[in-house]
Amino acid sequence: MSVPTTVDALQRVHASITGVKSAPLIIPGSVNSADLPLVLVRPAEAEWSAQAIGLPRQDRWYEVFCLVAPVASGRSPDSGVRAALPLLQAFGEGYMSDVTISGAVDHVREIRDGGIESLTFAGVSYHGFTFRLLVVEK
Repeated sequence: MSVPTTVDALQRVHASITGVKSAPLIIPGSVNSADLPLVLVRPAEAEWSAQAIGLPRQDRWYEVFCLVAPVASGRSPDSGVRAALPLLQAFGEGYMSDVTISGAVDHVREIRDGGIESLTFAGVSYHGFTFRLLVVEK
């Protein structure tokens, strides 16, 4: 297993979640409103160790960012939050139902969400949420 394989597998899972419009394999320079909700994945810190018979193992956090709706003047803040709520639930349930990410990894050891929050990407603020997944790759 490799970091690129895991990122691609996560994006395939995200693209299959009802309501997600874009889960690109390449991080875009900007976001088109027609692509929202949009999901991005960033590999974060990892612990590397040797397994039995010297095989490598990494326990790596992956950060998932779901941008749902822009935080814009003249728009009710509740509308962006309300749009994000069902997706937050769907992501959590999706991760729990497939802890090997379609066989791409050994298993997802921890799943954490940051709740609904304001996320900034390419200088624009969005209502959305984050998940952190601790993935065991052998």
